[in-house]
Amino acid sequence: MNKKDIFILSFSEIKSNLLRSALAVLSIIVGVSAFISVVSLNEGMNKKLMETIERLGGYDIFEIHPSRKNIIVKGDNISYQYEMTLDLVSGLNKRFKAEFAPVIFGPKINISDDISIPVHGVTPEYFDIFGQELYEGRLIYPADLQNNHNIILINKRIRDEKFAGGHVAGEYLSMSNYRFEIVGVIDGYSAYMPVTTMAHKIQDTKPIRDVYVKVKKYREMNRVMEDVRIYLDQLTGETGLFRFVIPSKNPEKLYSLEKSYTRFIMIISIFILLVGGIGIMNIMLASIKERIRESGIKKAVGAKNVHIFFQFLIESVLVFLIGGVIGIILGITSVNVITEKILVNFISGKTEPVMTFKVILIPLIVSIGTGLTFGLYPAMKASRISPIDALRYE
Repeated sequence: MNKKDIFILSFSEIKSNLLRSALAVLSIIVGVSAFISVVSLNEGMNKKLMETIERLGGYDIFEIHPSRKNIIVKGDNISYQYEMTLDLVSGLNKRFKAEFAPVIFGPKINISDDISIPVHGVTPEYFDIFGQELYEGRLIYPADLQNNHNIILINKRIRDEKFAGGHVAGEYLSMSNYRFEIVGVIDGYSAYMPVTTMAHKIQDTKPIRDVYVKVKKYREMNRVMEDVRIYLDQLTGETGLFRFVIPSKNPEKLYSLEKSYTRFIMIISIFILLVGGIGIMNIMLASIKERIRESGIKKAVGAKNVHIFFQFLIESVLVFLIGGVIGIILGITSVNVITEKILVNFISGKTEPVMTFKVILIPLIVSIGTGLTFGLYPAMKASRISPIDALRYE
């Protein structure tokens, strides 16, 4: 018997026992389709959750500060060995796929005997990063930076204390011998002006101390942070002049939780396939008894143990392969039905299942592997049947 004959015999045996084969295939179809449906829905729901978290903000931000190694103290004066300049921040914005917002800390606005509000020099990216609510007027524009405009954004507390809570856009505040036009009222604890105006016109300002960075996706944070670190080390010619801080460890926890939950779902789904494999092994063992006499006749006419072994093994693999392919088709179809007809009644907004190559490939590989694993013992048992005993078997 050659390989082709063994394959034809295996396929013929499956066709001649359609009910038994169908019952065996059914368990694999259910396992594979369940795997694809559950895992792709889980991936889709995770994606939707993470997109919602990213829109809320705060989970995709890190900060750059001068390290102690970078700070030079001379009496009461503090300077930096290597300063984070506006030109450098502008270059970082162009070089990396992230938003860099430098902050210069200026003097404070006294609104009462015991209350003062800090003023920060910022860029438009600062408001993109933190998404503060604008109550009145407008934000800072790029043109304000280019022309060093004398404008300022105040918070509600300044408006309430100094302007009795009235309309303030177009009013003025004085600072460092300059008059600044109030262009808006914003949520927060500080007042804001263009960073260039702060640097060039306000007295006693310090160099840039803080740079806030927002990545496009929180999963990219560690990679972007490390790329920026390497770039700054190469630029300064020295390592460790800047330290990097993640304000919240939640992104790492969320990413870890998401991965752990996905792995858990995959493991459960794979166990469903294994249970199906045990069922098929039982069916194969039962079929051996039905075919003892057939195996004896084949051996009597020249078939070897290895031929019988591979015939039973190929039957097992074919059953799993056929079930796997049908399960994939059914899984892809059913996941869309579940999403559109069932989940829409329980979940706010539409959840799109994420159908990746991995989601389809894993159950197919597991199906073939399970067929090999659970087909080995029945195949070995069938191949070891004595031809004399087989011919005598009733």
